Amino acid sequence: MTKVITTETVVALSQCPRKAHLLLLSSDQGSVHPYHAILDRHAEETRERYLTHLTQAHPETVPYGPASLADGKPFLIRANLQSGNLQAFADVLTQTNTLSAAREHTYEPVLVVGTYTGTADQKLALAFTGHVLGQMQKSTPPAGVLVTRDGKSHRIRLVDLYKDVAALLGKLGSRTASAALEPPPVVLIPHCPECPFREACTAKAEAEDHLSLLDRMTPRLIARYQKKGIFTTHQLSFLFRPRRRRKSRSGAAANFNIELQALALRTGETYVQSAPTLQRAPAEFFLDFEGIPDEQFYYLAGLLVREGDNLTPHSFWADSPAEEATVWQ
Repeated sequence: MTKVITTETVVALSQCPRKAHLLLLSSDQGSVHPYHAILDRHAEETRERYLTHLTQAHPETVPYGPASLADGKPFLIRANLQSGNLQAFADVLTQTNTLSAAREHTYEPVLVVGTYTGTADQKLALAFTGHVLGQMQKSTPPAGVLVTRDGKSHRIRLVDLYKDVAALLGKLGSRTASAALEPPPVVLIPHCPECPFREACTAKAEAEDHLSLLDRMTPRLIARYQKKGIFTTHQLSFLFRPRRRRKSRSGAAANFNIELQALALRTGETYVQSAPTLQRAPAEFFLDFEGIPDEQFYYLAGLLVREGDNLTPHSFWADSPAEEATVWQ
C-alpha cells in the first residue's frame, strides 16, 4: 500500500532522514516537544483571528470542498489538498488573476504560523502546499503567503523552492513502496533536541556509543573516521596523542580537539590544553542579556559590578517592547 506523503514528512526529510522515515513508516510517532506545542497554540490563535477578520471583510469567503477550485470564489478557507499520495493543508486559498490551461481561475496558498518571522521550514511547507495545489489546478502558483503571529502577511516566492520539494519527493518515493525498509542510522544533529523521536534516538546513540554524541562532530567527519575503522567514541579516544605546543602569540586559544573530548568521556577526567590567562582590573562589569529572538525583543539586561571583593547585581526589565528603550538607556 502506497503511503501518504504529508507536509510534515517533507519538512522532516529536510531536517533528518531518520525522522522522515519514522514519521512515514513507524507506528510510534514520538512526543511533541513543548516548544512546538507552544508554537502550535500560537498558530491556532493567530489562525482564528486571521480567518475571522477575512470572513468579516469578505462575506463571500467559503470553506474549501472537493469542487471548490472550479467555483471561482475569491477565498477558500481550511483547504485539505490531495493529489495522488501527496497531502497538504492551506489555511486559505486566494484567487489570482491567472487562468489555468483549462481556463479556470487559479489559487495561491496561505499558511498561518505561530512565529513572528517566517522560518526555512515554514517556507518549505508553503512550497510543498503550492506543489500539491499546482497538480490539482494544473498551474503551479509562483508565490504564496505566510501570515505570522503579528498578523502581517509575507509574500514568499516559491519558484526556486519547488526544486527542493521535487528533490525531497524523489528521495521519499523509494521509501513509500515498502514498510520493510530499515530506518537510516542514528546520527545526532543540532535538530535532535526538538525532534519527537529525540529520546529514542539519543538512547540508541548512547547504547551504540555513537560518534555523533561528541560536540562539533559532523556527518562528514563521522564518515572520515568510519573509513579508518573508527565507529565509537571509545575507539576514537585512543587516537589522541599529546603534542608539544609550539610557541605562539600570547593569549592565543588552543584548537579544539575532538579526540581529546572522546578521551575525556572515556576517562571521566577534565583536560585543559592551555591554562587561560585572565587580566583583572580594580572594577569589572559583567553584562548578560535575555530575550526572545523570534520577536527581536530583549526583556532583561543584567549587570554585575565587581569592586574588590564587593559584588553588586543590577537587573533592568522591560515588560513590553515599548519599554525596551528604557532598559538600554
